[in-house]
Amino acid sequence: MKYNLGKKSFKLFLLVSSFILVFFIARETANGSSYALSTKQVTKSDVIQRGGVIRLGAKGVYLHVNSTHHSVGIRSVKINSSGNLEIGTENVSPIISVNVSPDETLAQKSVIAGASVGNTTTVIKFSKNGKPLNLNKASDYKLIASDVSNLWVQWASHQ
Repeated sequence: MKYNLGKKSFKLFLLVSSFILVFFIARETANGSSYALSTKQVTKSDVIQRGGVIRLGAKGVYLHVNSTHHSVGIRSVKINSSGNLEIGTENVSPIISVNVSPDETLAQKSVIAGASVGNTTTVIKFSKNGKPLNLNKASDYKLIASDVSNLWVQWASHQ
């Protein structure tokens, strides 16, 4: 068998160089980017759950609480000046995840919702068939409002 150490050495050099380059890029990305991976693992005992049901009633939005619907960590609910739902909460930072689920009433109306989370304020934006809704406009609010329109919201955070 004939061995060409020059080619093998060069291939090994390229392989090692590639690994080193990937390592340095990953390190720099982790130091300066919001996409950094955490090396700290969060245990289940460090996770706090908060959540509740927001009713999008014909007469306005409110926290829907009764013997079968409970709420944890929600302090206020309103439609803000931008026409979005604004939920005041206990501090949910650092956030792990947020889940916003329109109920079956809203789903049948093709209404979707998405959240933007801050320390103590979560803003929910609604859209119908790809068109953003402004809940300050009576015509837009009427598209989602009813005595059974609910938005289920849940936060998981590391405390």
